[in-house]
Amino acid sequence: MTSSTLAVVDLGSNSFRLEIGRVEGDQIYRQETWRETLRFGAALDEEGRIRPEAMKTALACLARFRERLSGLHPSAVRAVATNTFRVAANAGEFLPRAERALGFPIDVIGGHEEARLIYVGVAHVLPPSAAPRLVIDIGGGSTEFILGRGMEPERLESLNMGCVGMTQRFFPDGRVTAASLDAAETAARVEIEAIAREFSPDRWRDAYASSGTRHVGRLQLHALKPERAPVLAGGLAIMSAAVAELGVERIDPVGGALRLGVLYDLLGRSIDEDIRKLTVSRFIDRYHIDSSHAARVATLAVSLFRGAVPKSDAAQLLQWAALLHETGMSVSHIGYHKHGAYILQNADMPGFSAGEQQRLALLVFGCRGGLAKMQTVLAGEEVQAQVLSLRLAVLFHHARTTIDVPRIRLKIGRRIRFAVSARWLAAHPLTAHLVAKERRQWKELGYAWKAIAK
Repeated sequence: MTSSTLAVVDLGSNSFRLEIGRVEGDQIYRQETWRETLRFGAALDEEGRIRPEAMKTALACLARFRERLSGLHPSAVRAVATNTFRVAANAGEFLPRAERALGFPIDVIGGHEEARLIYVGVAHVLPPSAAPRLVIDIGGGSTEFILGRGMEPERLESLNMGCVGMTQRFFPDGRVTAASLDAAETAARVEIEAIAREFSPDRWRDAYASSGTRHVGRLQLHALKPERAPVLAGGLAIMSAAVAELGVERIDPVGGALRLGVLYDLLGRSIDEDIRKLTVSRFIDRYHIDSSHAARVATLAVSLFRGAVPKSDAAQLLQWAALLHETGMSVSHIGYHKHGAYILQNADMPGFSAGEQQRLALLVFGCRGGLAKMQTVLAGEEVQAQVLSLRLAVLFHHARTTIDVPRIRLKIGRRIRFAVSARWLAAHPLTAHLVAKERRQWKELGYAWKAIAK
C-alpha cells in the first residue's frame, strides 16, 4: 500500500480554501483544511470587475496558502477557480497574479465541470448504492444540480446564482423581511424552473445537500459558523426554491463535494485513470473521427514537440488536440478546423478546465489553413511548438494512409530549425510543396525558419 499527499485549493465566490489529503491505496483521508472567507463574489464593481482591494486581500490569502504547499510536487496540487473567475470582466488580468502568489497554476473550471467534481466528491462519502441520487450544491456564486448513480454523474446543471449574489441582491443591508425573502425565493424559482423537468422526483430516489448547503438544510442556527451568517438568507432562498420546484420532501446533508472531488480526480490522474482520456475517447466516437488517422497525426505531432521543447509538459494536451483535430468533420469537411474549434471551446468536456479547453480549441483552429489568424497567440515558444508540430503532422499525413515518415528534427528558439531528408522530400513532391508553403507562412509573420536538408 502506497502513501502520498495531495492538495487542492478552491477559489470560491464565498471563501478560498486549502485542503490536504493523505492517500492510502485508493482512499483519501483528509489531513488539514484552511478556510478564509473573502466573499470574492461580492467584490465585483458595477462593471463586473474585481475591485483592487479585493485583489490585494485574495493575493495575500494565496501567499499564505503557498507557504503550506511548499515542498509538494506540482502534480500533487490542483487549484480550481469557480463562478467569480468565470464571470469577472478582469479575471484574465488577475489570474496570472493569483498564480504567481500561489505558486501553482489555477484552473478556471466551467459550471458543468464543477458539478461533475462535486458529485465525485459526494459519491466517495456516501454508501454504495445503485439508486438514482439528486445532489444540490449551493455555492457563493452558483448552484449545481446533479443526478447520478453510484460513482457516475448522469445529468449536470449549473445555475448562475449563489448565496453571496442572492444575499447581495435581495438583502444588501443584512435585513431579512418576509417580502425580501419571498422576492428572493421567487427569483430563484424562475431560474430553477428551466431545469425542473430534468430533475423531477421520478428521476431520483434520494436527495442530498452538499457543501455549505447542508447548513441551510439543517437550519440549526445555534451551530452556524459566524462567517456563514451573512449569506444564510440567500442560501435559504435558493434551497427553499429548489425543494419547491423539484418536489423534494426530504434532503439529507452530506460532506465531500468539490474539494474532495478534485482530490479524487488528481488521484485518478496519478494512477492513469484520467477522466480526460475517457472524454477524448468518447468525443472520437461521438464525432465519428477517423481514429487511425488521428493516432498517426498525434504520434508525429508529439514526437516533433518533444524534440522541439524537451522540457515542456504540454505534450499530453497536444496529443489530445491531435486526436480531436478532425472533430469538425462531423459538421462539414470545408473549414472543419473552424467547426472543431467551436465544438471543443463550447462543449462539456468532463475533466478539462476552461483553460485546457481553450488551448485544445486554439490548436485545432490553427492546425491548418492560413497562419495569420494565429499571430496574436504565437508569442511563447511552447505554443509555437504546439501549433507548428500539429500543422506539420497534419501536413505530412495529408494522404491519410500509413507512410514511412522520415526523421524530422524541429527546434524552437530565436529561429525555427527544421531538418528533414532532402531525398525523401524529392520522392514526395506534394509534401515538399506543402512544407515550402508552410515555411513561407511563418516567415511572413516574422518567424525566421532555417531549413536543413539532410
